[in-house]
Amino acid sequence: MYHDTFFLRCAQARDAQTDLMKSSAIKIAESRKLLAEVDALFEGKHCAMAIYRLLQNSAFGPDEINFMTTAYEDALRVLGLTDRTDPMTEILARKIIEIAQTGERNPARICAKAVAAI
Repeated sequence: MYHDTFFLRCAQARDAQTDLMKSSAIKIAESRKLLAEVDALFEGKHCAMAIYRLLQNSAFGPDEINFMTTAYEDALRVLGLTDRTDPMTEILARKIIEIAQTGERNPARICAKAVAAI
């Protein structure tokens, strides 16, 4: 009886771990798809690429990428950065990612903190 319960719990734990790994893989695939779509939109241009390039190989999910890119684009407008090849755009992108890694999820607050830091 004890062994049956033990093996059942082990199987349940293995199944839960497998489900979690599948879910993570799906989120990573969705994130990469989103970034590929954005790259396609800006094909041949160096538009708002700094943040997309930095996020391309990250493990952020689609929701996280959306709020970081929203904060990034808002911060570009606030700072008046229109030349997407300006080195400041990459500095800004790195700052936004750094702020998001602290757990902040609100694009307006991320933008404000990034602008204040620069």
